[in-house]
Amino acid sequence: MECSAGVGYDAVVEREKCYEVVIIGFGPAGLAQAIALYEQEAAPKDVLILEKSTGFRWRGNEFPDGRAKMRTNMVHDLVTARNPKSEFTFVNYLWTTDKLVGYTNLGLINPPRRLFGMYLEWCAEKFEKMNWVQYGREAMSVEPNFPEASSTDRFRIRVRDIVSKNVDSVIARKVIVAPGVLKQIPAILRQPGLEDRVAHSSDLRLVEPKILQRAEDRLKIAIIGGSNDEAAEVLQHCMSWERPAEIALFTDGDVFQQADKNPFARNTLLASETKTFETLSRGYGHVKPESTMQSDILSSLYLRNYAQDIRNPTKEQSEFTVAQCRKLVRASRQDESGKLTLFFENVLDHTVSSHGPFDFVFAASGYSRGLHERLVAPLKEYFDDRKGGLSVNADYRVNLDRRFVDRRAGIWMIDGFEGGTSDAFSFMALRADRILKSIMSADKSAENAAENGLGREQVQRPAL
Repeated sequence: MECSAGVGYDAVVEREKCYEVVIIGFGPAGLAQAIALYEQEAAPKDVLILEKSTGFRWRGNEFPDGRAKMRTNMVHDLVTARNPKSEFTFVNYLWTTDKLVGYTNLGLINPPRRLFGMYLEWCAEKFEKMNWVQYGREAMSVEPNFPEASSTDRFRIRVRDIVSKNVDSVIARKVIVAPGVLKQIPAILRQPGLEDRVAHSSDLRLVEPKILQRAEDRLKIAIIGGSNDEAAEVLQHCMSWERPAEIALFTDGDVFQQADKNPFARNTLLASETKTFETLSRGYGHVKPESTMQSDILSSLYLRNYAQDIRNPTKEQSEFTVAQCRKLVRASRQDESGKLTLFFENVLDHTVSSHGPFDFVFAASGYSRGLHERLVAPLKEYFDDRKGGLSVNADYRVNLDRRFVDRRAGIWMIDGFEGGTSDAFSFMALRADRILKSIMSADKSAENAAENGLGREQVQRPAL
């Protein structure tokens, strides 16, 4: 559908592509939402998905091969909790691709991470074939359609082509913001000149070939972040290298804690129906890694430590150390070798000690969510100030001042409120259902308001 952008900009009438729904980001969250829209007969089908990457990518596939299983079980896929009969369930993927019997013989409730990644790609391919997805298209901002107008019933999404760098725009009545999270590296390790010696833990597979090409007889690797799965997986993977290495894990915690297996612990499937969930604070900012490990990873770590203690590694064998209660305070680069010396403060007695020099440093320090807030910054004058600036309700819908925004128009923000870095699959399907119902109720609410003669209040909006 095309709509006029109006007369004004250089006195030219532009014709821009209009959609009922635009989804920003095609990770698992955006994919789950696309499935919900596709399967609901009454839901809008005029949908566009914008994705910066050149193809479907899932962060879970970037981790080392050592992460054997998902944290969540096979029922916590993109759709089962919302629609068990869906063609997009994990079980149907196994059956359709002739993998069901083989998977059943494994006896696993939690599927292998690589297999789950293949399932996500299989689901994404269906929407690629329907031409819902535009890859290589980076959303830059979400703005009111007519910034100079007193009210708006649609939003303009500024989009940049990652190849040509050209910027254009699309118009949508409803926008779902799901760009995912950004890799976070401590500012101390982001100093100029350290780039070739530092990487995020999720980039291990990307930088590994370069590290293994180094001429040192015995590599020295530092892992900084916390007592979480990502840090432990990097450690175990480095220990599996054929060439000897010394790996040091620095964590600010004092213990390694096993993830709770109790089905009622952090059970968001149950919480989604409670009043407590309805009033959860949804803030923005840094997403710290969970300070827990899966039992198999934790057991493997202790077994490695015990084996190391009894065999007393030689120079031809790898070894690791764990330094707890350590906070990184400074990093310096050696002039000749380029190696990094790290300085840590003991959080208990506040003494500072130096460690290294290290050939390479991995930051298992979590992720940041700032992209969500940046995308909708041009709409700040439309936020409902009674909610304290940018905020969302229980349906993930941004609280906008309805005096200036049509009832049918809305912004939904997902992927930016979950704590920790573990996958949100345990509640992804129910979250998609909640947003779907909110989208459909927005149109119904507008129809009821029109029937009852309740339009927007004619209030003059302050100039932007």
